[in-house]
Amino acid sequence: MDALSQVEMHKEALTPKERAVYDIVAAHPDAVLGCSSMELARRFGVSQSAISRFCQKSGFEGYGDFRMGLHQSLTLRRFSDEGTVEENNPAESLAALLHATHDALDAEKLAALSERLAKANHVYVMGAGQSDVPARMLAHRLVEDSIPSHYVPWGSETETVHTMCDRDVIVMFSSKNPTFSNLFSTLSTVGKNRRPYIVLVTHTASHPHSGQCDEVVLLPTWASLKLPYYLEPQNSMIFFVMLFGLSGAAKASARG
Repeated sequence: MDALSQVEMHKEALTPKERAVYDIVAAHPDAVLGCSSMELARRFGVSQSAISRFCQKSGFEGYGDFRMGLHQSLTLRRFSDEGTVEENNPAESLAALLHATHDALDAEKLAALSERLAKANHVYVMGAGQSDVPARMLAHRLVEDSIPSHYVPWGSETETVHTMCDRDVIVMFSSKNPTFSNLFSTLSTVGKNRRPYIVLVTHTASHPHSGQCDEVVLLPTWASLKLPYYLEPQNSMIFFVMLFGLSGAAKASARG
């Protein structure tokens, strides 16, 4: 039995506080996959103990075990508008997400971003978790275009701040969570002549770091598009990197 069916089978035994966790899982499964239990509790105003009890009552060892099961369930299922499972080609959902990502990228803003990266002293690209993959891709893409670019592994970004200046650019991939809080805390201690231009590539307009960044690139997800198949949030970020490269803007603006 998959995780979603397992949860449905046990939902009648849930207390009101545990039922609130069930409602979160039903309405925001992508948020569950992208959050720790602490982050989920803080974001939706529930207690970690209620999350833990919900997982155990649903037949899982804990939150980590439940999240793994939920990921597998969403990957294998397709849902109609009524919430029933149907058979279909998942490539259609991928194609729809690709087109939506393309439509979300304003051509003039993309060209302006390309020019900014090309003229930067250095570009620092960072991401964590699933966002790490598109971050690595973009850093490699920029190096191919002769733009001095550095991939910054998560956990070492605060050290890297001390090598930056206002002629540098940070491109930060972060779907929904305040992953880079330590980075912004460190940046708040340096002068304006040391603070780089910061671009956030994200999936939510209300990202906790959006107000601390100079530019925000907002991308669609399977949930925002109401696609029938669950698709990993990193997919639209990967599409963004691909479209950025295919636009030719970065290469046309590159040094030399």
